[in-house]
Amino acid sequence: MATLPPSGLVGAPSGGGTSGGFAAGADSAISSQPFPPSFEVVEVEGSAGDDVVLGDERNEHIQGFRGDDLLFGGAGDDQLDGGIGDDTLEGGPGFDSYDGGPGTDTLRFGVADGPAFVDLSTSTVQQGGVFEFADEVENVTGSPFGDTLLGDDYDNRMEGGGGLDLLGGGLGDDILDGGADGAYATWAGSAGAVTVDLAAGTAEEWDGGADTLIGIVGAVGTAFGDILLGDGEANRLEGGDGADRLEGRGGDDVLAGGAGADILVGGGGTDLADYSGAIPVRISLADGQAFDDQGTVDTLSGIENVTGSLADDVLVGNDAANRLQGGVGADSLRGLGGADTFVFTDRLDFGDVIRDFESGVDAIEIDQAAAGTGTIAFDAATDRLTLDDVLVALVRGDAVATSDIHLV
Repeated sequence: MATLPPSGLVGAPSGGGTSGGFAAGADSAISSQPFPPSFEVVEVEGSAGDDVVLGDERNEHIQGFRGDDLLFGGAGDDQLDGGIGDDTLEGGPGFDSYDGGPGTDTLRFGVADGPAFVDLSTSTVQQGGVFEFADEVENVTGSPFGDTLLGDDYDNRMEGGGGLDLLGGGLGDDILDGGADGAYATWAGSAGAVTVDLAAGTAEEWDGGADTLIGIVGAVGTAFGDILLGDGEANRLEGGDGADRLEGRGGDDVLAGGAGADILVGGGGTDLADYSGAIPVRISLADGQAFDDQGTVDTLSGIENVTGSLADDVLVGNDAANRLQGGVGADSLRGLGGADTFVFTDRLDFGDVIRDFESGVDAIEIDQAAAGTGTIAFDAATDRLTLDDVLVALVRGDAVATSDIHLV
């Protein structure tokens, strides 16, 4: 509860000025009123013009009235009502609620001290561990951190700000803008398939909706048969359920087909097929196929690297230089031709079998965090590569030299 003097002014009269912790811009008329000795909420009302209202540490109810207003709640538990017009609302520390009112209104997190989560379809806002409420808001501009900003059934503009963000528009013709650090765009909750082209900056939805993509570096598809196309940069494309087609094009891309019989095309660059969320898989880059234990077959081309599942996988490379990471489980790894790298990023990855190691050509890469200060040793008599007597891998083929082991 805020305690104020027995009387005072909230805001300033028409013409601007500063009083009572608020700054009113030109063309503002913010009401003055006497205060009782103590109270919980300060009432502030804007004018018919374009107002700028800055809140303070008190609990305020700020109403923009008419015009295109800029309302800042500041600290405290604030209620920001934009009124008629295209308003911008920004809260601050404390529990805030936002009502944009008629017009095209924007919820902004420019001074936030942590990432924001917004879902306009449920009017849900979470920021700094506090759950808030937003109604009649069409657009969102994120914080300097990695936000999750999701739209609704109307035309939204979701802009990420700083950090690597996750943006979703919902239905409607939306604009998804990754901001300074880029963002992933998601259609995971869609009721139909989507076609995404990051190079063209477009997404065509099942209902005829057309989204505009700016600064989007990755895409998450639907539960249906999607087409996800990358650009010349490093992209991450996730198909979700359904029989999807993923094409990385240029750049070093990560392609995760998800459930369903998918087509993964790496294109230029060094590309990774990611099966870390899958059931056990048997993958052959040489044959261009990946099988799961339910008989689903993915088709692979232009893929150099593979990450396996959380179970026991069989990963086979090709004649290029491959990076094979089995992941959790007792995996079988075979590089075939080329200078291959067998990757262990966690002690849970240990226990694999490398079937065709070529010393001086291939390499075994162990994450420094997994290795710690332990001692790595290879016993040629038993083919055991160990870390402090814990099996890293059975290595068939050539004996492993110290120079073949890379700590990263």
